[in-house]
Amino acid sequence: MQSTSNESKILLAIQAIKNDASLSIRAAAKIYSVHYTTLGQRLKGRPSRRDTMANSRKLTDLEEESLIRHILDLYSRGFPPRMSSVEEMANLLLANRGMGKVGKNWTSTFVKRHEEVKTKYSRNIVQEDIYNFDETGFLMGVIALGMVVTSSEKNGRAKLA
Repeated sequence: MQSTSNESKILLAIQAIKNDASLSIRAAAKIYSVHYTTLGQRLKGRPSRRDTMANSRKLTDLEEESLIRHILDLYSRGFPPRMSSVEEMANLLLANRGMGKVGKNWTSTFVKRHEEVKTKYSRNIVQEDIYNFDETGFLMGVIALGMVVTSSEKNGRAKLA
């Protein structure tokens, strides 16, 4: 990955070439101590490595943001999604674009990449401890132990922006 000082040298060289039409790419690269092919590519509009999205990222930034908001919304309602549910949500977003599926470790790297969410084990409530129903009823299959994705907030519910 390029250092910020090298990046600033490239930007200075680009500015010098734009200001002085007689200055060649090789001459500017030599003056500013940067590689001439990198400078040429950047002049043609190629973004720096730092500004590009990694090839391993299948979802766009907007899709990932909407997925985070949906996870936090489910968590705020008391139903944090399981890791497999997050993977299914991502696959649905990709299916809408006609893309393939996410990889087997995608969900865990997604959670590591976003500080708004984290994983926890949900509580294992045994059948004998369930009593005194209220108006909300009982949702079958929700009580089993499993890894869920929750808000990274320490106390209280998730904050939806």
